[in-house]
Order: sequence, then structure tokens, then C-alpha cells
Amino acid sequence: MSQENVEIVRHLYAVWNRGDYPSALALIDPEVEIEAMHGSLSKGTYRGHAGLYEVLEDFWTQFDDRHSEVEECIPAGDDVFTSVLFHARGKRSGIDVEMRQWQVWTLRDGKVVRWRYFADRQDALEAAGLQE
Repeated sequence: MSQENVEIVRHLYAVWNRGDYPSALALIDPEVEIEAMHGSLSKGTYRGHAGLYEVLEDFWTQFDDRHSEVEECIPAGDDVFTSVLFHARGKRSGIDVEMRQWQVWTLRDGKVVRWRYFADRQDALEAAGLQE
């Protein structure tokens, strides 16, 4: 199941990058819990598809030409640790940006039930039960 979860998470990023949001939602449980941990752009806990939209809209609407590059995708039981490099251009500034985030995805029955993202790699690894 661990490798299957890795493939689901990779596929999720691929469909997000294409702007295929209906396919992305098909991979995410309607009761998903999203946790923006200390130090990340948004903070707090969001629930369900409505919460997911809120988090993504708050972040993605600030940028044009956005693309997420998965650098690492490591299985850890029901969790998948990812290191992601976000590329975009600021809508207001026109400046190209790169931003790295570390995320932990929890999957059950082929769907994301929890998504946590971190500003610190070590915190994300620990949350997934992994070590450097």
C-alpha cells in the first residue's frame, strides 16, 4: 500500500499542475483535514473540500505560472512525506519565486484524509515517523 500511496500523491500533484481540479478532488476524501503548521504561509486547521479550496485559493491566487515540483516522495505506513519546490510568478510584483515546503499526506482506501504542510523539513519528517 505504501508505494500505491506514493503514486496517488504524485498523481495528485500532476493533476494540480495541469489545473485538473475535479481529478484532484476525486483523490481527496470529502472530510479531509488540512493542517498548516507553524511557520508555513497559512496557519490553522481546515476541513473538507471547502477548507481545501480556502487554503489553495488563499495561496495560489497570489501567483501566476505556478507549478509544484515533487523532489522527494517517501512512504511511511499510511503517510507519505514529500519535499516540494513551488515555482511561480507573483501576480502583483511580477517576480519569479521558488518556495520549498515539506508535506505529510495521510491516505486511507486510496484517498487523502489528512494533509499537513511544514516550513521545516525535520518537523515534517518527524510527523511522518521518519528520520534524516
